Amino acid sequence: MLLELRQIDKKFPGTHALKAINLSVEQGSIHAIVGENGAGKSTLIKILTGVYTRDSGEILIEGQPAELRNPLQAQKLGIDAVHQEVVVCRSLSVAENLFLGIEHARAGLVNQGQMDREAQAFLDDLGFQISAKTPLSQLSVGQQQLVVCAKAVLRGTRLLILDEPTAFLSTKEAEQLERLIRRLHAEGTTFVYISHRMEEIFNLSDTVTVLRDGAVVHSGPTRNVTREGLVSLMAGRDIEQFYYKEQVPRGRPMLSVADLSGAGFGDVNFTVHEGEILGFFGLVGAGRSEIMMSIAGARKFEGQITKSGKRLNARNVKSALRDGVALIPEDRRSQSLCLSQSIKFNINLPTYDRDSRGGMVAESLERGTARTQRDSLKIKTPSLDLPVSKLSGGNQQKVVIGKWLNHGADLFMFDEPTTGVDIPTKLEIYRLFAELVKQNKAILLVSSYLPEVMAISDRLIVMRQGKVVAEVDPARTSAEEILHLALG
Repeated sequence: MLLELRQIDKKFPGTHALKAINLSVEQGSIHAIVGENGAGKSTLIKILTGVYTRDSGEILIEGQPAELRNPLQAQKLGIDAVHQEVVVCRSLSVAENLFLGIEHARAGLVNQGQMDREAQAFLDDLGFQISAKTPLSQLSVGQQQLVVCAKAVLRGTRLLILDEPTAFLSTKEAEQLERLIRRLHAEGTTFVYISHRMEEIFNLSDTVTVLRDGAVVHSGPTRNVTREGLVSLMAGRDIEQFYYKEQVPRGRPMLSVADLSGAGFGDVNFTVHEGEILGFFGLVGAGRSEIMMSIAGARKFEGQITKSGKRLNARNVKSALRDGVALIPEDRRSQSLCLSQSIKFNINLPTYDRDSRGGMVAESLERGTARTQRDSLKIKTPSLDLPVSKLSGGNQQKVVIGKWLNHGADLFMFDEPTTGVDIPTKLEIYRLFAELVKQNKAILLVSSYLPEVMAISDRLIVMRQGKVVAEVDPARTSAEEILHLALG
């Protein structure tokens, strides 16, 4: 047995994060760990990588007690992690990131040429089409993720923890990562694999452990559990379907764009109606996010946007907000949240101007508004004063949605809204979509996950290289047809 956890316990103020965790990871296995946001997965990872210290319990590596007091100690024992949100030095090159801390140097001088050559040979051997001399800032988030994986491999990691590794990867990048995992697995590397994507769990792992409310509720061979059974274990309740969709009568046109063009897209035309979810699917670089940002007033564009029969003057984000347009972007941490501020502050942020009297907002109103959104969206938190940075990814997404519900928008643009959130939270988001359209609001849904966008959308726009190539009825179109349209 490579790794054993015995009775691991961890508490934070107001939260019992891990409760007597027992877990065994066999040498050479791919061991999946699943659970709702807030189930304890992140805390467990941080204990294994030395970021947190356990309150009680014992960690054994190859049968010997181990102390993991800091990340360096964990790395020396062969344990490393690749996190969902990439941690890299963006100003340095790929090679410099790969050799960071283990640079080739003599007499205090770094041998850059040798590092570049070795890094390029290593990347080529892994099948990554990335130049070792390229600054990290010029790579996509997905490519940066691959570099971080390569960095862990270069250091001879024995136990590699992957936390939502494909969340921001394109289809091609995800395939590269899967090939890397299978290769390293064949060579003896052990993996702890954390993902909310069921197909990845069943495709890659041989063992799966389910965490719920900080405790292990199941651990055993992956082949012995079904998708439905796994989700039921995660949620502690039966879930009859993975996608929740209600049929709502389509109302009047809410938003129409005519001949819309801008950086990354051109000649785009579409209409979305009250009570409708209009989906957008395409590969990375198709221009979907750029369209949403233009409608939200965050990018310059040419063409005409009409909302509820009136020309939309989306000169900037403020003017779009006044017209009831809300964008929930893909990168919620840097674009939608003030991470160091409280949940209460973030939910009230768009309405402070509206609710202030003489430059002041009543604390009771502020707290009451935040409490309403917390309860309606089931945001898991011990306190509304908790910094948003302390929440799980799924609960952070709920805070973003809650602030725009509080604002009173009627056109919601969701860009990859379920990235990095668990299946039960996804279902809550889908149910929220249903509530929005029943209130005659309209939704533009951008998603790279084809099963999701097909199941949730009333109509689906397929894009390729900045152009709309088709509008289809997802209920009458196969996934293969849609992928063919997106690939060209």
